Amino acid sequence: GTIGTDGKLFLAEGWKWKEIGTEYSKDNLDESTVAVLDAGSNDTFVWVGSKKVESTGLFYKAVECLDSIDVDDSETRPVMVVTEGFEHEAFTSVFRGWCEPKTGEEANAAVEEKAQIVAEVVKAAAQDEADSDPEEVEAQLKAEEAKAAAVDEARLKAEGEAKAAAEDEANLKAKEDAKIAA
Repeated sequence: GTIGTDGKLFLAEGWKWKEIGTEYSKDNLDESTVAVLDAGSNDTFVWVGSKKVESTGLFYKAVECLDSIDVDDSETRPVMVVTEGFEHEAFTSVFRGWCEPKTGEEANAAVEEKAQIVAEVVKAAAQDEADSDPEEVEAQLKAEEAKAAAVDEARLKAEGEAKAAAEDEANLKAKEDAKIAA
């Protein structure tokens, strides 16, 4: 399995803490366990088995555990309580070997979802850029105006040519009629 950090795992045994150390796995946790994962100075997790959920004072247990192993900053460390079956990524990413290899289908779905999110982020960023860059917006407007002007000009020219052609035709017809009359 993958190793998140070199965090140390401790299991509560009565009032004592048994150090499992860095060679731990999910097998060390069961529904009647309270464990503390010391993931360094930024995080300490108290993992609570489903049969221990009603236990109170879990934060104190974490501090008590850290104190028992002489951690200097045990009072100031953030402590997160993690309940069996509701483990969040902050915990699973540092718990060694937690993340089971995904099946091909799940991996593909995850990749597609990520790609979709990335695409949306890129689209949003492009939109923001277009919204926030006045020169770009102005250039777009000028281009639109130029296009509209060109279309109008072409239409006028076409109308003019059609009018001229109609006049020519009328003139020819008038001459022919005059010839016939003569």
